[in-house]
Amino acid sequence: TGTIAHDFVKVLQALPNCEVAAVGSRSDEGANRFGDAHNISGRHGSYESLARDDSLDIVYVATPSMRHVDDSLLCLNEGRHVLC
Repeated sequence: TGTIAHDFVKVLQALPNCEVAAVGSRSDEGANRFGDAHNISGRHGSYESLARDDSLDIVYVATPSMRHVDDSLLCLNEGRHVLC
């Protein structure tokens, strides 16, 4: 996860009535690293697992631009609202 994702999460966490509930990554290690850095309890070591998480209302896709379409469709097809 890059700088924009870190900055975006900081802003979200400062908003009232907003919870950053989970992070997704290509690996458990990446999800744990980002989750630890931002005190996010929900962690998914794959984007497929994140997309299937029914506790999530919306997903912010912060993957590299070349992956945005596929990752957004993955989440949309699982019923998640998507920001990218």
